[in-house]
Amino acid sequence: MPKRVPQGLRRKLGAVPPFARIAVVCEGEVTEPKYLNALKGAELASSAHIIEVKGGVGVPLTVVRRAVKLKKGGNYDEVWCVFDVDDHPKLPEALDQACANGLRLAVSNPCFELWGLLHFQDQRSELGRKQLCSKLKKHLPGYKKALAFEKLDPNRELALRRAAGLDRMHRNDKKPPSSNPSTGVAALVEKIAGLGRAARLKKLGR
Repeated sequence: MPKRVPQGLRRKLGAVPPFARIAVVCEGEVTEPKYLNALKGAELASSAHIIEVKGGVGVPLTVVRRAVKLKKGGNYDEVWCVFDVDDHPKLPEALDQACANGLRLAVSNPCFELWGLLHFQDQRSELGRKQLCSKLKKHLPGYKKALAFEKLDPNRELALRRAAGLDRMHRNDKKPPSSNPSTGVAALVEKIAGLGRAARLKKLGR
């Protein structure tokens, strides 16, 4: 039976500050950090905002514990956790600790690759990691671990709309918003893009 993320983890976007320092702690070592660093480079290259992406941290509970330490250090305005639902042990404990410590979550069900797939097609039915990656390879034939940012990004707005559509679908079906399939990565992408837009407008004096 697929695991679901509690409904209380519905993603929320905060106000855009004039300067932000954000830590993003990732489960994966390659896929998530490479994509997020490429996004950061595209959006924030000329801004004062700092996004520090820390990859290869491990299972969700380990990610959350590392993120809690970073948040308690007081050097960041926000700390995000990026991990998959999959079949991870102690997932409920990780989610509870994240909520209790005010961490931001970008949880994917079943996995991060769903965010990549949504750049190319809708995905409304439940599926597992292997099935998802097989679908993704039809659009990105050379895909192994790293998502090709330059091939995805032209369809970013489309992916954001599709992710929002999954939220609405689950809400209409009276299911938790992070049921399979769903991706909280959209919220993190919107956060980074929002910081970039604010920085560019500030330079234009708007």
